[in-house]
Amino acid sequence: MYQDHLISYGIVSEFSVIFRFDETTIKFYVHGDLSHNTVKIVGEARFKAAKKLEYLSLAHNHITQIHERDLEGLRHLRTLDLSHNRLRTIWTSAFHPLRHLRHLHLDHNHLRKLDAHTMAKLPSKTHATLHHNPWECSCQLLAKLSKLSKCTNCGHKSLHRNNR
Repeated sequence: MYQDHLISYGIVSEFSVIFRFDETTIKFYVHGDLSHNTVKIVGEARFKAAKKLEYLSLAHNHITQIHERDLEGLRHLRTLDLSHNRLRTIWTSAFHPLRHLRHLHLDHNHLRKLDAHTMAKLPSKTHATLHHNPWECSCQLLAKLSKLSKCTNCGHKSLHRNNR
């Protein structure tokens, strides 16, 4: 049975190349590391068949947006690493399918604004790292993010006032 799918430090630029597996193969993956590639677009429902995936790293790519259906099918995902990309936009309902998410890494991107409802849709025990983004903070956003300002498990402060 397959457990890992590692195409890290590769020359992958499109997910259609990676996920040309039939659904009987991809549905067994638990760990996916697609970091350090040149991916720009995740693509609608690209991970729909990866029903057992618990860890997904898309770090160090060139992703600029996460659309509302890009993460569809990742019901069991516990860790999503989108750090060190070029993220500018995350659609409000993008994280809705991630019911079991515990760790979300959005640090080192180009995020200026983030709809407060986007973060509100995350499970209550999610630890999000958001530092090193050029934030244009609003009072509404800070109020919604207050529950993420300190991780109750490790005490790590995940939202810093000085985040440049």
